[in-house]
Amino acid sequence: MINIIKKPIWFVLFILLALCNIFLFLFINHELTQNEEESVLSEKISVQFNDTLILNESTITKYLPDDRYTKLSIEDHKIKIVSTTRMLNKEVKTTMITKPDVEVDGTLKLHIEQISIGQLPLNKKKQLQLVKKFGKLPDDVTLSVKQSALYYNMGIIKKNDTKLVLKSITDDNKWVFDIELEE
Repeated sequence: MINIIKKPIWFVLFILLALCNIFLFLFINHELTQNEEESVLSEKISVQFNDTLILNESTITKYLPDDRYTKLSIEDHKIKIVSTTRMLNKEVKTTMITKPDVEVDGTLKLHIEQISIGQLPLNKKKQLQLVKKFGKLPDDVTLSVKQSALYYNMGIIKKNDTKLVLKSITDDNKWVFDIELEE
């Protein structure tokens, strides 16, 4: 220790390094603890169609979108989202287990029950803050850290001459849509 003090350049560099580490820690902590909550619910869709379509989970599973980086599946009445990101030449896998619900007509609320980002030893709230800050969510998806939920604004689903609006998910896990068929 006496040799370090005899050469003040090392002492100064040590102090600078310590200050940089403290600043970096404070900056990351500040970024992760910001409480920016925006309104996540869209306006209620006031369209009423004449018919109702009820689909089971196996049918819904066939229409879940998949791409190269994100896989969706329904397991034990929960939607599992697995996403892979490349960071610093490493594959980082993010997994979310969510319980689906309909908050308002046309908006699917996914209650996040579990989340893991790689092997980060962070609590659920910190991981959700990381996803909100750095994740690339689809345009119609909003993350609420406070409510631990993803909101997917499906709106009116149009396919050819058919229009669908998600109305509810029943206790026996049936997805209920209002439907209008053009004849």
